[in-house]
Amino acid sequence: LGCGTGYVARSLVGLCDRLICIDRSEGMLQEAEARLRKTAPESARLEFRQGELDALPLDDDELDGATAAMVLHHLPELGPALREMRRVLKPGGTLSIIELMPHREAWMHADLGDRHLGLDPTTVQSDLVRAGFEDVRVEPLDDRYCPQPSPTDSKHRAGAIALPLYLLRGRKPRL
Repeated sequence: LGCGTGYVARSLVGLCDRLICIDRSEGMLQEAEARLRKTAPESARLEFRQGELDALPLDDDELDGATAAMVLHHLPELGPALREMRRVLKPGGTLSIIELMPHREAWMHADLGDRHLGLDPTTVQSDLVRAGFEDVRVEPLDDRYCPQPSPTDSKHRAGAIALPLYLLRGRKPRL
């Protein structure tokens, strides 16, 4: 969900019977499709759908699992998107979220379209519970996001920024 150029989706090919990539941007979907079709086996069942996170182009209970990586910090508010993610999961389905810890890189608002400078994991955890998820867990990731400031940003050296990430998982209750 919010697949962008398909960077994370590429690692999911082969782990599921069918992979549906959704993004609001037609351009991002085209990049994701080109990337995935180039590397995925011919037998891979890939779908690409344009849509918003708070109005997903999916049926109720359509997905066994969903991944939203590095996308929630672009949303004005999380509640509508999280409730929509719950709607499209089958009972017992798992939502996995990878997100940025709070940070102070304000240039990311303008350069990368970030609405939030990271998200507090306990807040996102509470939002998931309010959206109806259970068994919600937060785990730190031994990984960093290294965004590239614009070349004209004299305050940052290329590659000098390494922002911590976390993983959050929750499950839609079984019937």
